[in-house]
Formats: sequence, structure tokens, C-alpha cells
Amino acid sequence: MLNKQLLTCFILTLGMATGCANKSETTTETEPAATEEVTDVELGEAAAPELSAEDKALVEAQIFCPVGGELGGMGTPVKVMVDGQPIFICCEGCRGPLLEDPEKYLAELEEKKKKAAEKEAESSEDAETEGATS
Repeated sequence: MLNKQLLTCFILTLGMATGCANKSETTTETEPAATEEVTDVELGEAAAPELSAEDKALVEAQIFCPVGGELGGMGTPVKVMVDGQPIFICCEGCRGPLLEDPEKYLAELEEKKKKAAEKEAESSEDAETEGATS
């Protein structure tokens, strides 16, 4: 149990020390894009212990960090106010880029959400088609 906790602590520390990179800048042709497999955010009590119920609902609706990947992947999402609007980021390393160019990253966030919705719609259509042919 202690070894698992130490490993988790080490991984989180390493992730926070390096920050998270913008997926659009680091994704290679052989590496799948972050939006290809993400359709929902699951926040357990361990992942988001200090978020209010309202903030948890906002995180679940937002799904993605505008700068990095999926919210909750690096621990409790961080709330940042951008033009009076709460935006959640995956780690403190994303705060600087978001605040330096909020328009860019909020547009990227909307694009990530749009792609995830399109993929979800395709998956639903495929499931309906399979069910109809069975």
C-alpha cells in the first residue's frame, strides 16, 4: 500500500514538475490525439476531493483542459477565471499559457469538445446500426 502511494506521489510530482504540454504541439503521427478516446470525465472522490458540486458539474461538462489533455488526469482540476468565466485546467503548468492567450486556448477547447461530440455521435450511430442488423 505504501509503495503504491509513493509511486502515485512520484508520478504526480513528476507531472507537476514538467507541466503538461499542449497536445496539439506534441502529438506525433504515430501517437493518437487526446480527443480520439475521451468521451467523458469521471471524477471520483479521490480525483476531486475539494471541488464543490457545482465545480464538479462544470468540470464534467468541460471534459478537457484547454491547454493540455483530459481534466482529472493529473489530479484535481484547477479553476482559473478567464474574463469572468470559470475555466478548469489539468495542472498549474497550464495556467500561464491559458492566461497569455485565452482566445487561442478557449477556441481549442471548443474544438476538442466538438470532436468528442462528433465521435460520440458516430459511436451511437454505429451501435444503432449494429443493433438493427443483429
